[in-house]
This record gives sequence, structure tokens and C-alpha cells, in this order.
Amino acid sequence: NYSPVAVIGIDSDLNELKNSIVEIASKKYQGKSAAIFMGSNDFKYAKWMTKLSPVALASWHIPHFSVSIITNDRPWSLNRLFQSLKSSVFFGDKVPISINVESTADDDTLKLVESFKEKWEARGRVSTAFRVLRAGLIRAVTESY
Repeated sequence: NYSPVAVIGIDSDLNELKNSIVEIASKKYQGKSAAIFMGSNDFKYAKWMTKLSPVALASWHIPHFSVSIITNDRPWSLNRLFQSLKSSVFFGDKVPISINVESTADDDTLKLVESFKEKWEARGRVSTAFRVLRAGLIRAVTESY
């Protein structure tokens, strides 16, 4: 009796039935195989997955990561970072983002943070923290963790 190492579902409007089948299969083999869901746009970047060992595929969701951002008054740099994150391929994984905003942040930065939160919601949780006192970069970095 063999179980699959990974069950992969491609998410698009036409594949709802396939995703249901992938979900059922992953529940049946729970703990023995990984259910990997990715967007149809992500699939073209997934060729490297064929090189992964069975152990790596079965452990697909074990490494978790998040993004922590510290910002103050450089909206152009923050916007460039947000654009980079939006164009990144995460193969269906949710990526939580923490944004720490200095009390001296300008209006453009604040608007950008709010706009990003709304757009990122489907790809992961976004939390924001607003620092009351400005205490320098080292303290901001420490507090962001």
C-alpha cells in the first residue's frame, strides 16, 4: 500500500474539481504526503521541483518564513519592496508580513502601507505596528522581532 509523496493542485477557475480531488487525496494520506497548491501562473516556475527528493517533497510545508519590514519616510523604496513581494512566486504558500512603521513616517508611507495590506490579504496575513517613540534603527530592528 503506497501513498503519494506529494499531491499538487493548480489553482484556477477551471480546476476547482481538480483541487477538490487534491484536497481529498491529501486528507486520505495525511501525514504521509504534502498537499501543494499553487497558482496557475506559479506552475511555469515549478520545473525545479522535479529535482527534489521524495523526503523534500513530503516536507514541503515544514520551512516557514515571514517578512518583517521596518519603514519610516522613504515611500519610493517601500513601494519598490512591495512590488518585488507582489511579483514573487511562493507556490501557494501564505507569507505573513509584519510592517513596523516609525512615528515620524510621512503620509505617503502610511497610505502605501494601508494600500499594500489590502492587496496582500489573499497571499498572507499583514500586521502593522506603529512605534510611538523614535529610538533608532537598532531598537527598531530588535522590536520588529
